[in-house]
Amino acid sequence: RTNKEIVARLGNRSIVNVPMVLGPELLGAFGVGTFGDEPAFAPTDDELQFLTVLGVQLASAYSRLQLLEERRRDAAARDQLERHLESLQRAAPLTRIRISGGLARNDYLCRCLAALSSLPVERPAMVEATARGVAYLAAGKPESWGAVPVEQTFAPSHAPALGTRY
Repeated sequence: RTNKEIVARLGNRSIVNVPMVLGPELLGAFGVGTFGDEPAFAPTDDELQFLTVLGVQLASAYSRLQLLEERRRDAAARDQLERHLESLQRAAPLTRIRISGGLARNDYLCRCLAALSSLPVERPAMVEATARGVAYLAAGKPESWGAVPVEQTFAPSHAPALGTRY
């Protein structure tokens, strides 16, 4: 439906809205048209084809800009994390990493973490730390609550390809 108030305010005579599509994803739309004293027009098939191709090109450029912005944000977050880790290392040097949660069951992840951090990675016998913590709190923080033994320790290894990638 036509919003006559907007048309009157902008002086639209004709509008063609073109979707910006990249693969299966609709990223947005752009519009072209005539305004004011310009005559209304109906685009030809060639003009519609041109606008369709332009929509794909704009979608590709927009997607690329989003990717570049995401990379910039990731780099900024990584730099901030590195600064925080360096600060923590100066204040209280890390001697090991204890991993928990579902991903702790992944040996490859544990080996990579050890190689990248140059620290031993310890996997406790019970990796579901959240469930254990909830149970501890629900039980009223009993003093008899013992530490979970370490099931496996992954020693740091030299992995230049991994270091280059991350």
